[in-house]
Amino acid sequence: MQLTDIIKRVQRIFGDEDEVQIQVQDIISWVSDGQMEIARQTECLTKSTEFDFDPITFTGFILPADFIMEKRVTWVGRPLNKTTLTDLDQYGSNTGASNDQDVQMYYLWGGSIYPWPVGTSATVKALKLWYVCAPDPLTQMNDQLQIPLYMHEDLVRYAIMRARELNEDVEQATAMGVDLNTRLVQSRSEAFNPYKDQYPVIRDYAGDHAW
Repeated sequence: MQLTDIIKRVQRIFGDEDEVQIQVQDIISWVSDGQMEIARQTECLTKSTEFDFDPITFTGFILPADFIMEKRVTWVGRPLNKTTLTDLDQYGSNTGASNDQDVQMYYLWGGSIYPWPVGTSATVKALKLWYVCAPDPLTQMNDQLQIPLYMHEDLVRYAIMRARELNEDVEQATAMGVDLNTRLVQSRSEAFNPYKDQYPVIRDYAGDHAW
């Protein structure tokens, strides 16, 4: 489904194909917000990136602009456990590692990721980060959707929910929000299903017929 298809479906379902109450740009904005919400809740969009390490200039690895949450972090191929600044206070002042094997943990702070203890040897591709990423914002009709195809119907539902809110139909918007959250729980499960590309996804809820 293309963004233009979603716009047409929303207009028809809401009964406003002439943009009397909702404008096309409103729908694009809602679909963009919906993609972000779906990406956060289902973790359906992922990336990985690597960082070179220089102990002389190191001040933290800046997280990617589309970073939502980390899923796995390694240092020279070894998985690291997550910690926090509060927990690190219990380890005292030893923040330097005698060698790369001593780097055991990582923490996030101020938009950056840090290994702990900090390594002492310059290393190419020292830290690798696997993370859930945000979709690109949608601003115009020819922009491409990034979430999986089987979740596109959820974008229609999200936009209709927002349209109901704009129309002050609080009861209907609330009911649609509950149904949408139920669908996203299942979508999250499907996102990690290794067989999702071999079998069709069929979902039916009472809210499917309440628009």
